[in-house]
Amino acid sequence: MVNIPLKALAIIMDQYHTKMKKIIVILTTLLLLGCYSQAQRNEITTLLGLEPKGRILPPGDVFQLKYTRCISPGFELQGGFRYHNYMEPDKGFFSEKELIIEHAYKMYKLDITALAVPINHEHFKLKVGIGADLGHALYAFANEYRIVSVLTSDGVIDKQYWKGVVAKTPEYGLHFVVSPNYYFNKQVYVTTQAFFNHIFDAEKFSPPIYRSGLLFFTAGIGFTF
Repeated sequence: MVNIPLKALAIIMDQYHTKMKKIIVILTTLLLLGCYSQAQRNEITTLLGLEPKGRILPPGDVFQLKYTRCISPGFELQGGFRYHNYMEPDKGFFSEKELIIEHAYKMYKLDITALAVPINHEHFKLKVGIGADLGHALYAFANEYRIVSVLTSDGVIDKQYWKGVVAKTPEYGLHFVVSPNYYFNKQVYVTTQAFFNHIFDAEKFSPPIYRSGLLFFTAGIGFTF
């Protein structure tokens, strides 16, 4: 393992943040310029979906709100907001009245994506793209607990008191999108989306819940204008 001095590491991470910000500024500028082009269509899309966690872990919830500017028949720019919410219960604890959350996170992100449209028919369009995103995530981890016996009129009751770690971390990343779309008419369409988001430089304070990559699937409805 190569040991990097903290000062050198801080310089490297600062340079990385600067590059990420430049990428996002460039894509945002292209999106804004597209708003003044002679594009034929704008799209607003709302998507809901799940972030799969495997056979045992419960899935996480995902919400997306997207605005798309169609620059040409084969190229589009998309900007939007994403929200992730995930909670994993303690698998060693069971109660009909209580639920212990072992770890959880909430993520809020703004993203911008350049989309190519390799299949562009009247009713069906396939979009693939790459983009950048930034935001913050709130991580929580129940890392220790103690059992306290409480004497009541009905006897002795054991209660669990948990201590948790909570931290808000900035998150920067790149993402890849594959999105089939079916257009019923010129105003309404339905869409599905496979979305992979690779996260860079989030604070690794709690490896059991830290996410370096997110794969999720969403579906929704959109409107053109």
